[in-house]
Amino acid sequence: MALVEPEQALAGAVVDDDGVLRAMLSVGERVARGGELRDVLNDIAREAGQVVHARSASILLLRTQRLFWLGGSWGLSDAYRSALERRLHDATGGPAGLVVAQRRPVVIDDVRTDPRLLSRETAVAEGLRSLVAIPLIVDGDLLGVLIAWRSVPDPWTPLDVDLMTFIAEHAGNAIRSAALIDRQDRQRDALSRIVRDLRELTHEHANRIHGVGGLLGLGETEEARRFLAELLRQHDESHRAVLAGIEQPSLAGLLLAEMTIARHQGIQLRIDRRSRLRGLPATVTDAEAVTIVGHLLTQAIEAVAEAGPRERTISFYAATRPKMTVLRTRHRGESTAPLSGSVLVDAVDECWGRVRTEQDGGAAVTTVEIPSDVDPRLPGRASPQRSG
Repeated sequence: MALVEPEQALAGAVVDDDGVLRAMLSVGERVARGGELRDVLNDIAREAGQVVHARSASILLLRTQRLFWLGGSWGLSDAYRSALERRLHDATGGPAGLVVAQRRPVVIDDVRTDPRLLSRETAVAEGLRSLVAIPLIVDGDLLGVLIAWRSVPDPWTPLDVDLMTFIAEHAGNAIRSAALIDRQDRQRDALSRIVRDLRELTHEHANRIHGVGGLLGLGETEEARRFLAELLRQHDESHRAVLAGIEQPSLAGLLLAEMTIARHQGIQLRIDRRSRLRGLPATVTDAEAVTIVGHLLTQAIEAVAEAGPRERTISFYAATRPKMTVLRTRHRGESTAPLSGSVLVDAVDECWGRVRTEQDGGAAVTTVEIPSDVDPRLPGRASPQRSG
């Protein structure tokens, strides 16, 4: 099947169907207007499905060459859509898998008889019989698949495929733009935290210098010496604790700063001796790591701020494991689950990780787990609000 260029399809669509032209213009305007990524992709799926007279349409975003998640949809049953939204799904054997393997449109006139499909039970149960699936490719990267379904065995015309290809290009651009915005937002959050920490450290060091100067001014030379010795001991202890287990430079620097700031508040932030963090998953940039760990520590510090002297201690653990990176805080008291929509939860979601809290005896434990086998090029499932 020979595909025409989108401009040629558009020119022909003016003659064939005014609704086609309207749909194309609507998709372009919707992408330009922006908004929450899921809403944008839902609208694109609706326009794609309606313009080719489909019963439903979906946009599947790839996280690996095998796994995908539902980015947007139109016309799917509530049960089917909910099942797709809850977790990552294996694309092998389905239409998305065929597109991934061939990197070109796949047309199936009858899902019950086409031998290329190894997995068809879900589609048949949903009452779907024919489909066209288009790759979402931007700058050579395969980001996902746009699929339109009909409820009867039905051939798809070359114009159907051309229209879907045109719309898929807009969906791909929307996804890539959303990913860039996500990265910029997290970089801004990380920079804000670093600036805050540097300001507090500068203030803390100035206080220490004034303290030493005051002791010397009073002639308390021995006391000034002991004060300096204690500062050096704390500094050396913190460095050894961090550098022994945290090889990632940005997190090592953040932890050293946070330990000093917490100590000024009468809180002991300690690095678990079992920590062995060798690097970050592909989905996590330095800025994202600073955001996640910074807010994880902030939650723990706020939890112990009003506790008694013996309970104002926080243990931080970080480790690189075969399939994921684990970050954990532990402190005395009741665990408080991070709120949905909080910076911490959204930042972890964007990396396809998860946050969980639990009680371990009298200790509150918050754990972040981030998988190491997902594709970093796409926005995660939190889908934060975009600006137009």
